[in-house]
Amino acid sequence: MTRNLAVIALAGVCGALFASGCTRAPKLPQGVEIALRNHFEAEISADGEVVPCFEREYPNVGVCLAAPSELDTSRWQARIGFEDGTPSDLTIESAPWSAPTIRQETTLCFAREFPPSASIATPSTLCFEVRDAFDGREFGRICRTIHFRDRKEATDPLVAERQRLLSGGWSERGFLVWLDDLEALAARADGAKRPFFATQMRLIGIDLARRQGNAEAFTRGERLIAALPRWLDHSEASDLGGQAAYVTAEFALAQGRSLESSWESLREADRRYLRIASDLRFTVAMRQGAILGEMGAAREGAARLRRALAERATPEDGSIQDLIAGAEGELAWLLLLDPQAPPEDIAEANQLIERASQRKSTLADPVEDANLALNRAYLALRGEDYQTIEGELRQARGALGSAPPSSRREMLAAWADLLGGLAAEARGDASSALDLCRRPADRVDLPRLAAWGSSCLGSAARRLGDLGAAQSQLDRALALHEQATSARWSQEVPIGPGQRADDFYRAARIAVERRQPDLAWAILDRLDALAANEEDKRGCAARLAPPERARLATAERERDRLMAELEALGAPASAARRRQLESTRRALSERLQEISRRELPCAPSPHPSTADLRAVALDDEVVLLSRDSTGAVSVARRTALPRRELARIVRSIESALEARTLDDEAWRKLTAPLTAALAPPQVFDATIAPHPARPIVYALHGPLQGVPLAALPLSEGGWLADRALPTFQPAAPAPSPGSSDLSIPSERGLFVVDPRGNLPAGGQSGRFYRESFSRAEVLMGAQATVHAVEAALGRASFLHVDAHGNYDPAFPELSSLGLADGPLSFGRLAELPVPRALVNLSGCRTGGWPITADSGRYGLAGLCARRGARWAIGSRGDLDDGFAAEFNQIFYQHLRRGASVPEGFSAALEETRSKRRAAVWGGLLLIAGTNVGSSGGQTDPLPTPFGK
Repeated sequence: MTRNLAVIALAGVCGALFASGCTRAPKLPQGVEIALRNHFEAEISADGEVVPCFEREYPNVGVCLAAPSELDTSRWQARIGFEDGTPSDLTIESAPWSAPTIRQETTLCFAREFPPSASIATPSTLCFEVRDAFDGREFGRICRTIHFRDRKEATDPLVAERQRLLSGGWSERGFLVWLDDLEALAARADGAKRPFFATQMRLIGIDLARRQGNAEAFTRGERLIAALPRWLDHSEASDLGGQAAYVTAEFALAQGRSLESSWESLREADRRYLRIASDLRFTVAMRQGAILGEMGAAREGAARLRRALAERATPEDGSIQDLIAGAEGELAWLLLLDPQAPPEDIAEANQLIERASQRKSTLADPVEDANLALNRAYLALRGEDYQTIEGELRQARGALGSAPPSSRREMLAAWADLLGGLAAEARGDASSALDLCRRPADRVDLPRLAAWGSSCLGSAARRLGDLGAAQSQLDRALALHEQATSARWSQEVPIGPGQRADDFYRAARIAVERRQPDLAWAILDRLDALAANEEDKRGCAARLAPPERARLATAERERDRLMAELEALGAPASAARRRQLESTRRALSERLQEISRRELPCAPSPHPSTADLRAVALDDEVVLLSRDSTGAVSVARRTALPRRELARIVRSIESALEARTLDDEAWRKLTAPLTAALAPPQVFDATIAPHPARPIVYALHGPLQGVPLAALPLSEGGWLADRALPTFQPAAPAPSPGSSDLSIPSERGLFVVDPRGNLPAGGQSGRFYRESFSRAEVLMGAQATVHAVEAALGRASFLHVDAHGNYDPAFPELSSLGLADGPLSFGRLAELPVPRALVNLSGCRTGGWPITADSGRYGLAGLCARRGARWAIGSRGDLDDGFAAEFNQIFYQHLRRGASVPEGFSAALEETRSKRRAAVWGGLLLIAGTNVGSSGGQTDPLPTPFGK
């Protein structure tokens, strides 16, 4: 349902940025790239030199400087004018110093608008000077040769012919004939020395070949792409080059090619647009957001697009209103794809769709009118407004009936059937749902749509009581989801809330209702298997062929460089500089995230969960599965709890853990509905004695990952931690380490304490660790550098860190621990030796991660468990320093006396929680690595003792 925005020329946006050779040597700091903007055409020399042509009637000249991020340009000013020989009011000396008119990341653009009556010769020498108003430094004069041409579109025969072709379309003459006419127009423009106009015509042809979507159209589109000029990559052709890269990416996606090549083309479009601070960058973010949504990460895609729209450099004008409308429509769609979207997201989607409905499209495209009506129908479906749905579907089908044939028209017609079927199923009309959803389910050429159709058929069959047919349809839906996302992409994007996740959950519930709980467990294990394991990645990296190993090394060097660049942005700076760097920090983070998610060309190994309990939230209930020591699975409980209510409770819990001020009575009231759904069955069995130190391992899916299990209240008083020790197992835990890995003497530990020297209890804690573990290595304060920690990890049997944790839910792969000389990043920690016995990361949000459809990640602490640490401790929120210091001292005292990690954790929690609110201690997580839990063959219920 993505709105098509690739036909940028059709939306009335054209122009490019050009700069010819310098006439004087620039004195700008090294790394600053220069480009001009606001011109409509160019002259191309025989050697590929690009000279910009500005409009004589309205000469508005822009100069853009793309600076390195470490260069503070927050107070830069410029003046623009011409060399001597022009009227005095046009010279550079006549121009005032002015601030940038546009900023994007570290690109800043200046402009000067000359009067229409100005007598400017052509060619002319345009010059500009730059100074830093902070200290008065001037960087000298830089000059470019430019041309001026008349741009009288009303009498331009090429423009008239373009208008005739675009308004007539191909419905009567046939698409290929129409494309021939478009190519002929491009050839005429070449002959008239209008290279930009000619290229824009070819881009229109490429994009409309994509929209036609058949084999002949794709062949013609490929030919047009191959004929695109090489000078499009020139910095002086940034705007048109960005359009070309964007259209190329869309074309590759339509052909079903590798997502990797399309994503790289989108990145290239963004790079070119950034050189001139073009607002068209948000169209790139829109398409990237749509790809993320299709890969099962709709929430992340929406966040990316929302940021890009907010960072548009200039106010909206008529030339890009259709582009903005499309981007906002895409954002609304991504927000609606999230079944756990909070009310404010639904309200935002409603506002976006309402605004899009009120806009008057300059294209008057019935297909896009239908797309908008379908978005309104889906919004009504989320709000259970079935009368509105029917009206919107009628409007969509009417608009599609008046549109010329195209693959997009047919696709939207199938979506209309699907939405009608989903509405019928939600109303309880299963027979109508079966009829309507069968047509989209048969569209195997559109696997994502077909998956939704099969899921709808499965839900309708379940409603009719045919569980066998329901299971078959949901199995097909899962296979189609896999087909839709099987295009090779070099990023491992965690699956979040959305249709694909829900289909796994629905398939598991059907298995439960068919009395096959073991199959339900296996289906959810299959979802976990989609998560790549960090140990597998390390093993794969060691087996790579030399060329692949070299590419990996290059990516790692780029990661380290970007991390250093990102870290440098945190240095003290003025308010203006901080504002300037906000979008730069976001862009660096996005690129780092892509590198962190790099997939390697090795088949993943399965790592089945060894959990005791597995819980999943559906739209109306929570299903809790239990597995015993023999591996037998049973249904422990099915609890009626609407997922919307569950999501609301989890969001309130997150806020309470953040504030740490909620009293226990209010906490109990908030979390009580979760106890019945998630507490182990033995908690309610009066004949079973409490065993608060026995770990009960959970695999939790979706919003259940945000539940602080230990702090769930019991009806008779006290907490779940009084009767059992709930622990969390992340998706894809590491392979079982041999028993020898766990027999390393406990004294060989590593304590990293207060690297930044600003933890109130840091000094006291350091002395305690030294006294308690005389053979352990303790790195305190300035000693706790990244290099020192990395060197010590290889000889440590356990690791403890008292440091600040850095976590951004938008970029969780960039989580890090703040050491004395910089961050120890998530990516770097994934490559270092991990202590096998215990990793205790005593810092804020070291267990933080956005919810995922599988059994979760749990941040830096979860990473260590996924890499082979038997136990890991982290915090899901901000960690109170006093509580952390007291907890850790009690915890290690018990370990020194011979207690196991679970015994020490339970004892420390019991002694500290009596003095504090549940909102303080409830955020602490004990995370289990592999082979912990009764089904994992663990013979020692209290494993990994410390001490002698």
